[in-house]
Amino acid sequence: MSENSHDGMKKCTKCGEWKPATAEFFNRDKARTDGLRSLCIECVREYYQENKDRFLERLSEYRQKNKDRVREYNREYRQKNKEEIAEYQREYYQENKDRFLERLSEYRQTPVGRLSESIYRLRRKTGATIYVRDMTDEEKETLANQYVAIRTLEKTEKELLAASGKKRCSKCDRVLDYDCFHKSNDGYAGLNAYCKACDAKYNRKYRQQNKYKIKEYSREYYEKNKDYYREYNRKHRQNKKNKK
Repeated sequence: MSENSHDGMKKCTKCGEWKPATAEFFNRDKARTDGLRSLCIECVREYYQENKDRFLERLSEYRQKNKDRVREYNREYRQKNKEEIAEYQREYYQENKDRFLERLSEYRQTPVGRLSESIYRLRRKTGATIYVRDMTDEEKETLANQYVAIRTLEKTEKELLAASGKKRCSKCDRVLDYDCFHKSNDGYAGLNAYCKACDAKYNRKYRQQNKYKIKEYSREYYEKNKDYYREYNRKHRQNKKNKK
């Protein structure tokens, strides 16, 4: 035993207090003989707060100089700890839901936030591996300004097309009359983003790839709403009968 530890207790070399030699009071350190750091957690936290700016600056410099290494490490870590990360994120979201949604809403109003959301949609659509977190602050600012300029032009184009009863399909990129789009409460001008032709093509492909899923969903939905369907069919048969 050393002079700073005995009988399951350990002395913090900064504050001088004796505390239980456990991970609850001291961070783990494999390089130490007892596997614990010499400073207690409270002192480490206090030291970090006092030197926060310096730590963040050094971390930022390291990430800029070792982009590929950091990206690869993060990718491997997320892959190895997928379930733990997902569970932690679920718990954190539930505990901080209101604060999280408020900050997310504020972030989405910023140029970088709108850029990040656009890149997220691009990743889902094309499988690209571009992330805002891998960009420098200068790259973020440049792209964000370009994004705002492009979105402004797109908005102007939408308004000009709407004035003549036309809309651009976000799938095939053709400019078509309003009659070529299905109605949608969520879409611009009350219309779907895809034209009727692209929408039909997408639905055919989805039904083809999800046959069993759709069949199972339809079966479950019918079981839950049996009475409604029976009443609907009864009224339908009665109406047909009255028309004869």
